[in-house]
Amino acid sequence: THTHSHTHAHSHTFIHPFNHVLQRWYRPPEVLLAIGDYSFPIDLWGAGCIIAEMFIGQPILQGGKATCTDEKQNDLDQFDITCKLLGKPTVADWPEYASCAVAIRSDYRRSLQQRFRSEFRHSEHAATHDAIALVDLLLQFNPSSRPTATAALAHPFLKFACSSEEVRLPKAECHEMTRRR
Repeated sequence: THTHSHTHAHSHTFIHPFNHVLQRWYRPPEVLLAIGDYSFPIDLWGAGCIIAEMFIGQPILQGGKATCTDEKQNDLDQFDITCKLLGKPTVADWPEYASCAVAIRSDYRRSLQQRFRSEFRHSEHAATHDAIALVDLLLQFNPSSRPTATAALAHPFLKFACSSEEVRLPKAECHEMTRRR
């Protein structure tokens, strides 16, 4: 069913997806916790995960347990993994989080910039710094804080990547191929 909402900057038609639509490692917090309306910002979250994955050579948010059949528990595990990288969300940054009764460790701090800087420590290329900045923008807890697709496409990293052959991505196989072996 479609509903209209004007609660954040992305005033589009919102669709309530089922959790099975998105692979868990790419699900944004609002889907994992079933908070609010869902719209285009869920795709921007996934794009942020994929851009980071292209540089790191593996998924950045590998949550869920293969032995656990409880979808809700796996989603909570995924949210915990997300908080380990992005820090604990605050109500000031994401007001809808206040409606959620999820208890997570309170000492998680946002470490995304530090993690990727250590992964890219051998690269001084400006595109690397721009990529980190774009991933940081895309992986915001609050969907309305994520850029629109148009704004993301105008980001310096994507302008550079689309106009240059200088960006060197790892040649490692993707995790899907590895899992099938």
